[in-house]
Amino acid sequence: MEGLGLAGRVEQDLERMISQGLLPQDGFLPSENSLAKHYGLSRSTVREALKRLAARELIEQHPGRRSRALPWEGAVTLENLGAVLEGPGAA
Repeated sequence: MEGLGLAGRVEQDLERMISQGLLPQDGFLPSENSLAKHYGLSRSTVREALKRLAARELIEQHPGRRSRALPWEGAVTLENLGAVLEGPGAA
């Protein structure tokens, strides 16, 4: 995981949460401020992680609203297959 950077680590953690269904049923992620406090990072770092997830079509973003996870089934690609394989019960 070296060279991933802070935004990359947040992106990876949020991707894991999405893939394992650890979000509320409505699919909304916590606010940028809440995520920044949780990770102990700046809001701009969290925003960068969210932009990366949106670019990969794992979440949708709308200005002034919280980000929402998109259905995972259609989002599984070679790039994010690792998060699926590391799910609960992975060896």
